[in-house]
Amino acid sequence: MGYPLPEDPGAPTKYMNVTRKKVTFIHLDDWVGVYIDGELKQEGLSVDVDALVRSLGHSPTKRFGDDKHVRAWFENEERLFLPDTLQELDECL
Repeated sequence: MGYPLPEDPGAPTKYMNVTRKKVTFIHLDDWVGVYIDGELKQEGLSVDVDALVRSLGHSPTKRFGDDKHVRAWFENEERLFLPDTLQELDECL
């Protein structure tokens, strides 16, 4: 794991030890279910993103509102959402 995957999931990769897990979300009104490789991993009114990422075999990196870059991003009153890339966030100081 940790190797870059091709943009096209069907494209061949030179990293033969990389396995992709199939993630399926089911939304019904205010209820959500998350299946990974066909097995239900979570369901409820919300999804625990940390647990979901860990179930995919990754250790998530967390950044909070006290992060200087996050704070700087939202000091601009016109910004109501997070940027499209982390690079934009890191460059906003």
